[in-house]
Amino acid sequence: MAIRVIQLGTPRSHGEGLRLGTVRRPPRGVPKTEHASRDIYDVWLPDLAPSEELVKVALLSLGCYCEDDARCHRSVLKALLLEHGARLE
Repeated sequence: MAIRVIQLGTPRSHGEGLRLGTVRRPPRGVPKTEHASRDIYDVWLPDLAPSEELVKVALLSLGCYCEDDARCHRSVLKALLLEHGARLE
């Protein structure tokens, strides 16, 4: 099974499957009932997001809503997955 690392809120790819949200907080102004229909996420896993302390120390805007994954924790997640043998798309 391949894992795809994406920006939340972008249109889903054909056959993408379950979308996991790895952000500390849900999107503002979006009802929980609309997270999946708006292509945000199907399941929210905030424990996989950077901690509040890490965000404060790093002085970066970390989150999966970022357009540039090089400046987002998605790049760290991607590197960790590759390091542990994951097959990414």
